[in-house]
Amino acid sequence: MDEITGILEQEGIAVFDKKICGSIKGNQIYRYIISGSDCIDAWKILFRKTDRNIIVLPENYNDGDILSDDEKSISADLSSYTGIDIQKWCERRWSGYDFDDEYDELEEIMMEHTGENISEPEPAHSFTLLYEIISNKIYDKMQIVDFRDIPCYEIPVYMQFGGWNACPFPKKHAAMLRHWNETYNASFFGTDGAVLEMSAGNPPDTYEKAHILAKEQMAYCDDIVFQGTMTVERLAKTLVNSTAWYFWWD
Repeated sequence: MDEITGILEQEGIAVFDKKICGSIKGNQIYRYIISGSDCIDAWKILFRKTDRNIIVLPENYNDGDILSDDEKSISADLSSYTGIDIQKWCERRWSGYDFDDEYDELEEIMMEHTGENISEPEPAHSFTLLYEIISNKIYDKMQIVDFRDIPCYEIPVYMQFGGWNACPFPKKHAAMLRHWNETYNASFFGTDGAVLEMSAGNPPDTYEKAHILAKEQMAYCDDIVFQGTMTVERLAKTLVNSTAWYFWWD
């Protein structure tokens, strides 16, 4: 019995299947199928009890998509992502957006239809990947992937995640996730291919700090503003003490 299975079963979490999905630096990378209802507990237990970087994926996430076989791109991204200037990259992504003159469409819509102000945003502490979109029920099964000692922020590079529509290229994911890991102790929690979620161990505790993060998150994924909170100010309010971060690209 391997370490991951042993820890989970000791904690009463059943492993239904285990399979190799590739290798990194000569180390085999395994994925484990577990109950969706156990997924959060499993991730937290492994995060606490091991030095492994574990991410969560839907059960139907194809094995061939977990690890890319594009060794040339992976090597190039790993050698270049540390040289990316996050501040300059964010400024380019903002493209002149006026943070001091935001139009709060949500407020207008709420007043027009209900005559009431929209409720104040609240911090998030739960992840969406475990839930079916329509029924909002927890998936029967999920999978966790053991990336061993690969830094959590380099995982998008090994997956070659991104590079389509407005979703950043893999090396940009690595640079931003590394910045947030160092600043907020944020870790890559999981993805379904369109959504990426992170767990923040040391989130901003004031609005002022959260606004700085919100501007970075908008640069990284503007859909969470333009198709979500509608303003960076409202996004910032959700990020104060928020331990679960959500990103989505259509």
